[in-house]
Amino acid sequence: MFRATPIGSIQAAMIERLQIGLGKMVKSVESYGGELDDELATVVRRFPAAWVSFLGVQATKGMNTARTKNLARGRFTVMVGQRSVRSEDAPRKGSRDQVGTDQLIYAVRRLLAGQDFGLDDVGQMKPGAVRPLFNGRAKADACAIFAVEFDVEWVEHVLSNGRWPSPDPGQIGDPDATDPDLIFSDEGGKTDEPYPWLTGIQLDYRLATRSDTDPPNATDVVTFNED
Repeated sequence: MFRATPIGSIQAAMIERLQIGLGKMVKSVESYGGELDDELATVVRRFPAAWVSFLGVQATKGMNTARTKNLARGRFTVMVGQRSVRSEDAPRKGSRDQVGTDQLIYAVRRLLAGQDFGLDDVGQMKPGAVRPLFNGRAKADACAIFAVEFDVEWVEHVLSNGRWPSPDPGQIGDPDATDPDLIFSDEGGKTDEPYPWLTGIQLDYRLATRSDTDPPNATDVVTFNED
């Protein structure tokens, strides 16, 4: 069963924004599935096109002294490709009736830089390197392919030492559930019961001359509604 994760949510949001924003500049925007590993002369028939791929987590650092949160920095790439039967530089520079990879690179960076897609615990996308993947001929077609990279940070919540994931029991069986930890219960992994809700706090007051082990001089109890 599909369960959204930060990586999957970010990639899906990138694809959706590019599909809407690029319009007729490309025939398709898809998640990369090894298409460029196929025979290039076959792949170029799908150009102009864009593919989005996750390149991995580049770094992770703790966010607080309690070690309950980490900040992960991941890298994504958007591969854009164009072809032309006119000249070697036409796929890159474009022409009066078609955009080139120069324009596609600009459009992708323009659409994605600074976006967080409204996702919880996800930072804004930071544009990175632009690298050529291919610039030459595939049989009769001149073609150019570039990779446009972005870095983005997201928060990862850390389990307490020795504890197992605690998926939200209220979302179990819900096809629209959003808790990514449900994958553990879906697939028979070990889980813990969620921590109980905080229902109250007891505040004990002691005079400066008393120790922490002495009975309090006064006590306040604050209770919370479960709503």
